[in-house]
Amino acid sequence: MKILVVSDVNINDLVSLNIIQNELIASNEQEVIDFDLVFIRKLKGKNIFFNESKFKNIFNLSFLNYFTSDSAAIKSTQYEHVINLSPGFFSQFILKKMKSKEKVSAPFILKKYFFNEKFFNRKTIDTLCGRVLNSFSNITPKGGQNPTVQVDSEKYQRVFEITNWLLKSSNNQPLGNNSFCFFYLKKTENSAIIKEEFLFNYLKSLIASNILTLIVLEEHHKSSFQDLIVNHFENEPKIIPNFVANNDSDYLYLFIKNARFVITNDETVDIASKQMGKKSLFYDFKSKTSFENHNPSFDLEKIIRS
Repeated sequence: MKILVVSDVNINDLVSLNIIQNELIASNEQEVIDFDLVFIRKLKGKNIFFNESKFKNIFNLSFLNYFTSDSAAIKSTQYEHVINLSPGFFSQFILKKMKSKEKVSAPFILKKYFFNEKFFNRKTIDTLCGRVLNSFSNITPKGGQNPTVQVDSEKYQRVFEITNWLLKSSNNQPLGNNSFCFFYLKKTENSAIIKEEFLFNYLKSLIASNILTLIVLEEHHKSSFQDLIVNHFENEPKIIPNFVANNDSDYLYLFIKNARFVITNDETVDIASKQMGKKSLFYDFKSKTSFENHNPSFDLEKIIRS
């Protein structure tokens, strides 16, 4: 079976994509499904709920590059199903051009193309997943399904072994005892306002609270923030900098699973942490006042005591 999915890159579309793909695979165990994916915006950075290896082909299309070989290849393919998760005009346009026996789409809402949903909305996801899955005769949507972290089991095992070796070689306890705080900063649309002072003060607060901290930074933050870590915390035994650049899903899942608690500005990591029963401090950083509204020491004391 060939299925084409058209999606935006916001959190609600990506979580819906994860849930829908899992349901379709589970409900068609005797059949091989080839998923093609069209993103109508470029996916920037990593997402713990998205794994490109789950798709046969991934295309990036926009108004500017629609008349390309990628577009021609998609339009010439006969799909059994075409699923559109985005309510914007361009995705609806793509849907009309596709060859398929069955098409299902999010309802057209023009303003959502220009004002993309940035934050997790459970109602939006449940409504969209129900609409799509109801179009398949062999599926009865349950509602309220959670997304799954997308990891490669063989790679995950290798990552586990490498991580344990590195921890032991740096005189830190191995994974499995929930002894550390997992601190993950991701590039977001509001990342420009994240200052080095915030990271510095937070790490000082963690050290003062005698909390071992494993820190990972997405690529956008590596240069300046990594310099800060090297210059101020390189010889600090409570800071584990060995994995600062390891932000693949396999590493993120491993660190969340074995963490005492999680601090992050990535909403998908916050969601995954809570699904795994981990305490999580999530910072949305909507504006500069986000920093003024939060006191690291107070937040840490609250999560430690909870």
